[in-house]
Amino acid sequence: MDDLVNKLLELIDKPAFIKNELGIYTACNASFEKFLGISNKLILGKTAFDIAPTTLAKIYTEADVELFARRSVQIYRATVAGPRYERTVIFSKTVIFNEDDQLAGFVGTIGDMHADTPQGTQDKKINHNAINLTRREFEVLHLMSQGLTAKEIAKILDISHHTIGDYMKLIYLKLNVNNRIGALIAAQKLYLI
Repeated sequence: MDDLVNKLLELIDKPAFIKNELGIYTACNASFEKFLGISNKLILGKTAFDIAPTTLAKIYTEADVELFARRSVQIYRATVAGPRYERTVIFSKTVIFNEDDQLAGFVGTIGDMHADTPQGTQDKKINHNAINLTRREFEVLHLMSQGLTAKEIAKILDISHHTIGDYMKLIYLKLNVNNRIGALIAAQKLYLI
């Protein structure tokens, strides 16, 4: 089974990893190793506190706890840092269950917010933090970008579709647009999706 998981992780074109229900890394792909700049021998069997600065590890661990409590998907923006870099990325995570339908952990990917940005132009872009989307608004925006309806998003996030409508209105307000298409275009221009 481990070989199958590792083969599947290698098919993902982004840094990808799996953590168990205790927050311990149990698998990762070569892209994740390259992204962190360390081998999987220094990742597997470790927690965020073993491989990231304490302030960032706390953020990651709090997000993991929230994900486990909600038992669904989670998409958020966060900083990652290594010996020679610090940058903002997009974490996308979804919980996984074992054959007994018990929480087993989650699989996560890391998307670079500037992957499509020409080198040297990142500083000319609008400050992403100025948009000030909440974690939940960011999740809704990403699910919107996948073409999901408000009802479908509500089912995934396990909240009312009326609440999703409220989140969408807040997203429109913060992005200074009037509708879904405008929000998605603005979000792409700002490298939020």
